[in-house]
Amino acid sequence: MKNKTLCYMILFVCGLCNYAQAQDDLLFPVKKFGQWGYINQTGKLVIDCQFSAAGEFHEGLAKVASRNSENNLTLWGVIDSMGKYLFNLEFTAVSDFSYGKAWAQQIDSENIARYYLLTSKGERFLFAQGGGESQNESGRSLISKKYFQDGVTSLVMDGFRDVIPDFISDLTLINTSGKLITITTSKTYKYSDYYPAFGQTKSIVVPEYSSSLRTWEGYYANDNYIQISLSEVGWLYLNKSFDSVATIRGVEDIGNFDYGLAPASIIGPNREKLYGYININGQFIIEPRYQGASPFSDSRAIVALNNHYGVIDTLGKSIVEPQYEEITSFNNGLARFQIITNDKFPQEKWGVLDKSGKIKIQAKYDKISEFREGFAIVELFGRAGFIDKNGKYIVKILETKPNNQLKSYPGYKDADLFSEGLARVQDDKGKWGFIDLKGQTRISHRFEKVENFKNGLARYYEGKKAGFVDKNGMIIWKASE
Repeated sequence: MKNKTLCYMILFVCGLCNYAQAQDDLLFPVKKFGQWGYINQTGKLVIDCQFSAAGEFHEGLAKVASRNSENNLTLWGVIDSMGKYLFNLEFTAVSDFSYGKAWAQQIDSENIARYYLLTSKGERFLFAQGGGESQNESGRSLISKKYFQDGVTSLVMDGFRDVIPDFISDLTLINTSGKLITITTSKTYKYSDYYPAFGQTKSIVVPEYSSSLRTWEGYYANDNYIQISLSEVGWLYLNKSFDSVATIRGVEDIGNFDYGLAPASIIGPNREKLYGYININGQFIIEPRYQGASPFSDSRAIVALNNHYGVIDTLGKSIVEPQYEEITSFNNGLARFQIITNDKFPQEKWGVLDKSGKIKIQAKYDKISEFREGFAIVELFGRAGFIDKNGKYIVKILETKPNNQLKSYPGYKDADLFSEGLARVQDDKGKWGFIDLKGQTRISHRFEKVENFKNGLARYYEGKKAGFVDKNGMIIWKASE
């Protein structure tokens, strides 16, 4: 293995800003004569086609690349919505911006790899450097996978810990305010020895932290807590400011906390897992008696008994006794459920429940999608239609086996969920078009392939060529390579 001599400098990030949808994100990458540029929503080219590769805009910034014809090396930079470089073309890899941050890798002529944290203010902070192929491979993995999810990310992943110091080889987390914390098995680290600006950050000695878990990073973050696995003996919970909230022991599994409760299991008298619900102190609020249990969503959770599924509320009261083959999590007051018919040839059929446990839509469909923008896709006999939350059709399909003498059947060959008031649908000739919220054709079926609308435009394809169409069906950028 080549030289792993490491040099470490300061890692510090700016405070969290307001990341509402920016008008700067309403630019779209397009290709012309082999080069990439950007158009606005009207199809006007606002940044000339000059790049060998171009990413989507995120938080007003986009990564772009240029290939050097002499050494065939592609270098990446970052531009703003005016096409001005925030970071020049100097990186071998750059991630998209998230919470005002992006990760970047740079490899020099001597094969020395440097890893940076970039900020939307134009700052860069070097947190590791080293030489050798393993570092380069780790860097590619880091850049492709690292981002701030739920406001937290880690500075260690499988492979990358070979090129970072011991204290990061334990679990080191960073939040969007630039605060670091390390979960270590044996040593309290004084960050000022490494980074002078980190005198106020902390490390927590947790002898039970399982190093074997580092292959998947050893933690999970959601809207409420950061959950850190402690080998086989428990879980440590932190808030997003990295304050210790609780340590929970004596249970086998713990799911996400919502409504102050999380599904957890114990080993029963027959060595089976029994699931109930605990609070953040590890106390069972709903006794462990189920074969399975989901996190709460819309104040309802799905539980299993005798290989069937039911619904309970946050007090443990049964809303639906376990009787269905499957129930999805509740979303906006509705959940889908599945039954097996008692016919000569049993079939799986899907319907919809409301939060009171009443059947809102009878189980008569082969498939039902989630509801989006008030509508769901339903399928029967290979045809796709759309219903509202009361089961009323806006695109009808046959509910009985179709007559073979019919020349055509209602519904579509394929369909996708609504996005920005339009849904893409495929006719029997394989062409795609769009319908509106009334089920009326808004854009005729003329595309070989088309994506959903995003920020007012949809990308369509003609072979390998791509263009854009607006909501009126006008081609504002003709498909080109």
